[in-house]
Amino acid sequence: NQNYWLNGEYYGFGLGAVSYLNNQRTSNTKNLSKYLKGDYLKSVIYEDIQRQKENTLILGLRLTKGINIDDYNLKYATNLLEKGVIKELINAEYLVVDNNYIKCNEKYLYLENSILEKILDSDL
Repeated sequence: NQNYWLNGEYYGFGLGAVSYLNNQRTSNTKNLSKYLKGDYLKSVIYEDIQRQKENTLILGLRLTKGINIDDYNLKYATNLLEKGVIKELINAEYLVVDNNYIKCNEKYLYLENSILEKILDSDL
């Protein structure tokens, strides 16, 4: 599960399973008859770079450790700490930087969904 929360690639097998490979999220059917006939693929969604960044932030900020800033910057050729909304949330103490990780401030975990919405509504 940790690989999922780090937005890593993974294979899914069986009814209703989801895989994430090469920036594509594929879902298998939940219909057993279709699955047994080999018609198992339900959907394929390609995730562009914007969606990849969003997923990395949404998933990673739900971890108590948070997101490794250097890994994020290297993967997306950017400086996460220079993003306007990130700077605002750090200045307001909703997000904190700790040992090269950015994470939600524990005293504002009850606002985590609102914090994530603010990030998603911004230009990453």
